[in-house]
Amino acid sequence: MKKLKTIILTLVMGIFGNLFGQNKHIENFEFFNRNENEIIQFIVVDIGLNEIAPINSKPNILKISFQMKRVNEAGLSSSKEELNVFGEIEDKLIEKLTKDELFVGRITSNGLRDFYFYTKDNKIQATFEEILKKYNQFKYTINFEVDENWNKYFQLLYPNEEEFQKIGNRSVLDNLEEGGDNLTLEREVFHWIYFKTENDRENFIKEIEKLNFSIVTKSKIKDAFPFQLQIKRVDKVDEESVNQYVIQLWKLAPKYNGSYDGWETSIETTNK
Repeated sequence: MKKLKTIILTLVMGIFGNLFGQNKHIENFEFFNRNENEIIQFIVVDIGLNEIAPINSKPNILKISFQMKRVNEAGLSSSKEELNVFGEIEDKLIEKLTKDELFVGRITSNGLRDFYFYTKDNKIQATFEEILKKYNQFKYTINFEVDENWNKYFQLLYPNEEEFQKIGNRSVLDNLEEGGDNLTLEREVFHWIYFKTENDRENFIKEIEKLNFSIVTKSKIKDAFPFQLQIKRVDKVDEESVNQYVIQLWKLAPKYNGSYDGWETSIETTNK
């Protein structure tokens, strides 16, 4: 009965959303790094917009690009004060948005910080320029163009599958830290992979045994990938290490008609 009520409520909300032409989404800003032609990009994006994009009432993209003054080797600002000012600028710009504009994300790379907005029209530009008079210590450009299909959102800002896996890795690490974990400690890390056939699973096992993983369990479930495998290895759990071995398994699984399903580990607070 509870499930039925939930389904009915979802349908009703969908009907009212269509009747009033409202595009609703739950904000979900994530951040990740991307290596684009040997240049590191630090991206913050509202991935929740994927559920409703493109929004027909906002067919234009407005980009504000700032030249940072103090830049380190990674292309980021080396000044905490400067970073604080950019945070203030972002807040001021977002405060002035109306129902006709939407902040979708930003990219920091190669000495630039770029803010992206989708808009109904170009009216907000004059408001932005008035705000930015206070921050004339920075050179900036404003670019406005039609992007009805939100290609810039999906191509420049939205994470690909590997980047989503890394976002998921960081989420697990955040949970460990919230539990008081000392991420510098090595410990057993467990992984789950699912396969279409038993033969696929056995061939995958031959590969991962070369990488010093050991089998925890093998089972069969009712699923499109019914042959389950749980493996483990003692590993570091800093973000760089986790991304290295998780992405390795994530890429290896499809070669054997498998699907990597995730990882977990225990919370470790002190040396044993």
